[in-house]
Amino acid sequence: MKVDTHVSYGRQLSKTTRLEGYLEIFNLFDQQPEVSVDQTYTTNSSLPIVGGDTDDLPHAKTTTNRRQTPNIVRKNLNYGKTTVRQAPLTGQVGFRLTF
Repeated sequence: MKVDTHVSYGRQLSKTTRLEGYLEIFNLFDQQPEVSVDQTYTTNSSLPIVGGDTDDLPHAKTTTNRRQTPNIVRKNLNYGKTTVRQAPLTGQVGFRLTF
């Protein structure tokens, strides 16, 4: 769960002029869950495993000219690992002058 907050304080300087200072904090509790995982098992060319599931991936064979070879595909070392996390705690301070 991502919680952002905005706190501001304004002061009327004249009838038509106002100065406001503010603080914004994004991802207040600094939670960084996974947003994306590498789902590419291999970059080798292979035929689909009909009726297969993820347990069958280590048995997939490479193809050459649309023909299956006896060689097993090479697994992507990043397969199943986190590629993107939610942005960490950040903040912003600013001033706004309206007239």
